[in-house]
Amino acid sequence: MWNRNETMGTEGSGDLYYMLIATVVGNVLLVLFCFLTILILVNLCIAMMSDTFSRIQENIDIEWKFARTKIWMDFIRGPVLPPPYNLIPTFMCIKGIAKRLIGLIRRARRQQAKDTSKSKERSGLNLQCHQLDDELTHDELIRVLTVKYINISLQNQRKHWEEIPENDTSNDDPRHSNRGTSS
Repeated sequence: MWNRNETMGTEGSGDLYYMLIATVVGNVLLVLFCFLTILILVNLCIAMMSDTFSRIQENIDIEWKFARTKIWMDFIRGPVLPPPYNLIPTFMCIKGIAKRLIGLIRRARRQQAKDTSKSKERSGLNLQCHQLDDELTHDELIRVLTVKYINISLQNQRKHWEEIPENDTSNDDPRHSNRGTSS
């Protein structure tokens, strides 16, 4: 075997030789790792895009049919006039505007009734509080407050059930089907 020190020159240059080899090998491994990582990620991206494209292609016929049906339903629901006359409001348009206005008026009346009842409850509660201080014993006070609490919670429940739209069938609660019949 040949002596390493003889080929490199001095004795300290052997460490430099190993450091140079380690650096070159490290750089080659880093480049190989980056190349393989990029290759794997590109293949993964291609596979995901291919899968997404195939799923879209499978459902494209169904999506097209739904879109076409939606257009037909829009056409059938209301009278469609030719372009110069489509600026004139139709009966369906006027009917929709009237329904919205009636709904706004009803909501405003309900809100006004709620505000009025709340103010009456507050004034009645204040009056009762002044009367309670003078006349009632502890047991009577507890009874009156309990009745008042039960009445207020029943009113809140009634208001909650009134606010739920009649055509809401999202819950499977059996109370929803009997709402219109029991008052």
